[in-house]
This record gives sequence, structure tokens and C-alpha cells, in this order.
Amino acid sequence: MIDLQESVGVLETQAAVFEGDVEACIAKARELGLSDPNGVLPQSTVSASVGSGQIRVALRRKGIGASEEEINTVIETAINSLPDDGTRADAIILWRYAYSFERQHPFIIAVASALNKDAAWLDDLFCQAATV
Repeated sequence: MIDLQESVGVLETQAAVFEGDVEACIAKARELGLSDPNGVLPQSTVSASVGSGQIRVALRRKGIGASEEEINTVIETAINSLPDDGTRADAIILWRYAYSFERQHPFIIAVASALNKDAAWLDDLFCQAATV
């Protein structure tokens, strides 16, 4: 396996080669063996935090909804499926009012799980959001 420093360089090179095509860049990184067996990229290659507008545009591009209203409905439905132990109310507030979202935040992981999305999908989402 290539070390993380080298993997960042490889991804940056590939991004230039693919002219910003995030999906092709991620596919190439996985082809080069830069991901674990589940397809998860090293965290150094995934944006750790993205803005609220960025995440919403990336969700639309990944087919979660065609409009802001549809995206909000899908995400809030997923949030409403979370346990009602205070997590749900916190998640709604975060979704509606957070300025940014962190890839490793428990809220993000819980909502992705409620949407039946895995860690590789989240990595793709945050990589794409970082380009918006």
C-alpha cells in the first residue's frame, strides 16, 4: 500500500489529469490501491469539512433530491428515523442551521446510515462537495 503522503500527491496529479472530474479521480485512487478493502479512501484525501451549501449541492448531484425542498425532505425523513433520545432533535437543528459539516461527525454518520449509505459513499460526497 502506498503511504498517505504519496497518496495525496497521486490524487492531486490525477485530479489535474481528469480536469476536476471527482468521480474519475476517486475511481483511479481506488484502482491504484489507495483505499481500504471496503473502498474507503484515506482521510487525508477526503475533505474533513464542507459548507452547508456545498453539502446540499453535492447531495443533489448524487441524486438525493432534485431541489432544495426534495433534499430537505429526504434528509429530514432520514433524521426522523433516528432514535428519539435527543439525537433526533439535535440532528434537525444541525441540518437546518449548521454553517458546515464535518465528515466524521456522528450526525453525518447517523444520517448516512439512515439513508443506507456506506463510508465510501460519504467519502465521495465530501470529495464532490469540496469542489463546489
